[in-house]
Amino acid sequence: MTFGIPEFAKFPPFYTIQLVDKTKNQQLQLWSQLILKYCECIKKPIMKQSEFNKLPIFHNEELHRTLSENGIELVKEFMVNNNKIIDLNKSSKLILLYKPLREWGKELYEYGNSKGLIGQSDTFFSIENDKESVFYQMDDELLIEGLNSIKEQGKMKLVQHEGEYGIFWLK
Repeated sequence: MTFGIPEFAKFPPFYTIQLVDKTKNQQLQLWSQLILKYCECIKKPIMKQSEFNKLPIFHNEELHRTLSENGIELVKEFMVNNNKIIDLNKSSKLILLYKPLREWGKELYEYGNSKGLIGQSDTFFSIENDKESVFYQMDDELLIEGLNSIKEQGKMKLVQHEGEYGIFWLK
């Protein structure tokens, strides 16, 4: 998947938060879509707040325009309020939900099923280091949130031993 700047991001006023509520809401929705698409392309669903604030999409060199720090914070708040970002640890780490948590959970269950792990367990370390997995080099937080999103289905259980996390796939 390649990332291309959409036409709306080539419009200079896009980089200035609009004052009219209806227009501002549409603008924030577009920013949300743009950020999620970008993060999906770079396969980065988790990042520090400082990384988020420095995403290259907030700056358009061709237009010599940059979204202000206040604008970036408004976009983040909009995304949190619309369940597109989970703000962990009070702004130090963010999960950007370019896929809904239930989808991450479903993929996690399918991963275990495809690896023949039903009735067995595996460590997060193993899952995050499987180069064939969509979870390759992911953070524990995403696996925990994905698992928690579908745990009521009774398909997986989070296990913790000596500070390490793992998953037990239930039958």
